[in-house]
Order: sequence, then structure tokens, then C-alpha cells
Amino acid sequence: MSTPFKRIKELKKNDKTYNKNYEFNEDNKLIIHIELNNINEAYSHFSSKNDYRLNSELKDYIEKENIIGIHDLHFQINCPDLVNHLEEQDIFIKTIQTTFLDERHICYKKYRMCNLKSLLFFIFGFIVLSISIIGQLPSIDMPVIFSSIEILAWVFMWEAIDGFFLQRPEAFAKYIHKAKLTESTYEFVSNK
Repeated sequence: MSTPFKRIKELKKNDKTYNKNYEFNEDNKLIIHIELNNINEAYSHFSSKNDYRLNSELKDYIEKENIIGIHDLHFQINCPDLVNHLEEQDIFIKTIQTTFLDERHICYKKYRMCNLKSLLFFIFGFIVLSISIIGQLPSIDMPVIFSSIEILAWVFMWEAIDGFFLQRPEAFAKYIHKAKLTESTYEFVSNK
């Protein structure tokens, strides 16, 4: 899956898609419309009575509709099976939240790993670079070995910079994207 920033860049190339008129409610929340003929369309075939799973097509639709990724979300669900059934509504809401909460935790772990790897690579690169500098003293005569160690140190330093400035923001954007999906509001409507 691409990040929201990459997805926006892709959509800018196709003006017809990017210039879609997004609908916002009075609280400035992006409205995502979900049309279901019946509640079974929302759940995966692998769901059980105690363990509901969101249909992968519906999950993909929700993620693609939240393309901007910076607005809070409001789901407007049109499903005749859910309009007057509070228990079914709660199950449906919990299914959506659980689906994206699991992914949110994974994204947060990736974000934390980027931070940790960057720190470790920087420390290790600094130590190796220090050894390289000490090895270049006039009393030690092994220039090829210490030049190789210096190159290795800069590789570790570059990995630290790459992780911190390039990979970490992408992981954080994915985390925010999933957080917006788990913290959304819901409204059940009937147009039939």
C-alpha cells in the first residue's frame, strides 16, 4: 500500500480522480459513504459469529476513500439491515475499528523500529568512525584497513539518516492514516 503522500502525488497526475469533490460534514470531517444491500456484504466469508472480519473489498474501498489522510472521518452507512438494529450496528463498528486498530499497531511498531534502527546505526557508525580516525594516527600504519573501516562507518551513518529522515516520516504517515480510520464517527442511514 502506498502512503497518503504518494497516493496524492499519483492522483494529481490524473486530474479527473484528484479533483473529486470530497464531501465534509459540519464538523469538517470527511464523509465516506458505504452502500450495502445487506450486512453480509460487509463481512468476509471467513468470519464466524464471535469473530467478524471485514470484507477485503470494503476495507480497500475505505482506505482509498480516505486518500487525503489528514481529515477526521465520518462514515455514512446505508444498509437496511443496520438501520434499526443497535446490536448489529455495534458489531459492524467494532469490526471496522478492530480491523484498522490491528494495522495501526503494526504501523506504530514500524515507526518505533525506524527510530530505534536510526539511533543504533548512528551510534554504531559514530563508534566505527571514531575507530577509523584513531587508526589514522601516524603511529599506526594500516591505511587500507582503516580506510575500509571509514567507508563502513559512513554506510552506517547514511543508514541512520535514511531511516530517520526518509523511512520514519513514511511510517508515521501510515500510522496517522490508520489512526484516522480507527477514530472515526458513524451514522446509519436508510435511503430505501
